[in-house]
Amino acid sequence: MTPKDDNNNPKRGPRFSIYWVWGAIAAILLGFQFFGSGVLTPDAHRIAVKDFKEMLANGDVDKIVLI
Repeated sequence: MTPKDDNNNPKRGPRFSIYWVWGAIAAILLGFQFFGSGVLTPDAHRIAVKDFKEMLANGDVDKIVLI
């Protein structure tokens, strides 16, 4: 026997909604945006201007990418 509510209708559990899928996708993308920046560029790090000028003078710099 199934439980019934006040109107004598069988109770149903929560239904699946496609909005939960879109919400999960949005949460994952936001997570990568805020916390995943180190995943895409693991070798990028800050250096001092003095060290950068020294690297330029030595010819160690292959290319400059401004972010």
